Amino acid sequence: MAVQPLPAPVDRTVLDLDEVLGDVQTGEAERAGCCGACACDEQEEDPVLDLRAISWGVRESAALAVFGSVPSGGSLIVIAPEDPVELLHQLGDEAHGELEVEYLQDTPGAWRLRVTRGFRLFS
Repeated sequence: MAVQPLPAPVDRTVLDLDEVLGDVQTGEAERAGCCGACACDEQEEDPVLDLRAISWGVRESAALAVFGSVPSGGSLIVIAPEDPVELLHQLGDEAHGELEVEYLQDTPGAWRLRVTRGFRLFS
């Protein structure tokens, strides 16, 4: 029986997010023209989730998974090809109604929103 070397450790968190979500970027990595549909010079520290880069069938579940990692009081920038009203309802349910939405851009094909999870003392 031959002994095989163990594979090198893999950072599963990063690997899994990359596999499932594809193009999730931080605001720092996206500073050159934000989503590319405008000429704003916004510099954000919040993570950016570009739903346009995710397959239609898994967009909502991917957004819920990413939003689930946002701490109380934290924000997520969501870029969607259309106004994501249904997704906002689902995120509101996930945040137990404690959700603040700020529309940053409403250009057709590139809706950009800041979604902030409210503070909760008890879940």
